[in-house]
Amino acid sequence: MAHAELVSGNYLVRFEARKLDDIRALGGNDAEDELRFATVAAVSAINQGLYRNFVGPLVRSVTSEQTADWLRKAHPNRVQFEAFSDENPLIRPFADLAERVRGNRRPADAGNLFLTIEKAVSEQIVATLDSYRDARDRMTESMFLNLYGSPVLQAMVGLRSDAAKARQRIGRDVAREAAVAKTRAHVEASIEHGGLREATVRALLYIGRGRAQRGADERGFAVLRQIRAERPENRRMTLAQFKEMVREQDLSLRIAEERAIDAIPMLLPDDVAQQEEALDVIRRIVSVGGELPAEVQTRLSRIETLFATGEPAPPTEEDAWDVAAARPERTHETRGERRPVRRTRGHAAARSSARS
Repeated sequence: MAHAELVSGNYLVRFEARKLDDIRALGGNDAEDELRFATVAAVSAINQGLYRNFVGPLVRSVTSEQTADWLRKAHPNRVQFEAFSDENPLIRPFADLAERVRGNRRPADAGNLFLTIEKAVSEQIVATLDSYRDARDRMTESMFLNLYGSPVLQAMVGLRSDAAKARQRIGRDVAREAAVAKTRAHVEASIEHGGLREATVRALLYIGRGRAQRGADERGFAVLRQIRAERPENRRMTLAQFKEMVREQDLSLRIAEERAIDAIPMLLPDDVAQQEEALDVIRRIVSVGGELPAEVQTRLSRIETLFATGEPAPPTEEDAWDVAAARPERTHETRGERRPVRRTRGHAAARSSARS
């Protein structure tokens, strides 16, 4: 495994996007199972209503805080632990006996008869408990299937009627649609705004989208933590700020990927050293998983070209008009004045010669 030193434990933790279809592919509840669990929920609601309206008031009328406290102390789980605790006077002498045994303890020989008997009895106990567990689970499963899968019980709780089978249609959520439109407008307006951090995060997300199975493992996060530790205290981002930046940059790629990538040169500073440092961070994080797939390598090369020349790569033919129409002019703000700044090939050449 590449960069095993970045793995914190015995396993490599990886996060991957999943859909409901991926869960269904693993094999799970079918329609009959869902009906059984719906029956459990209906019976539980009926029992709760009966208890709250009839049993609960009766219990409260004949109990007090003292009897409730006594019932809590008399719980079987509490009793079995307190019976073998120091609060039991019959158990206290065993503490001294345990200390004497520890002081005179000597390991038994491998051929000791009692050691052999101990192992045999222990294995028998384990086998007995395993058999009991398997029998209990089979019995519990059989009771569940037969009871809550009964058509009679399902009809009694109203799950076999025509009304229960009719699926409710989900209406329009106007508030949600408005929130989505507002978020989309904000993201589209901020694509050409930001700095080196936004450009670096956007480039990393763009490269990651080239993998056949999208995801991230802990090695990439470990590199990010190392990079953060190398920064001065006043230049470090908080976790909340980093999450918000990742969210915004991911949305920009989802909404308009080509436009977002072509806008990266607008976010880069004029300091070539800072650009090289950011590009080195991108390479470190991208290569942490080992050999790069062809598509990832292609996307990394495109980002390197953008950082090197400051010229966006030409968009594909199908979205050329959309990108051209959506890209605004970049401006520098001075005192009371906004003036457009256009990157030309001469400007890119000057940057390239300064770097060389």
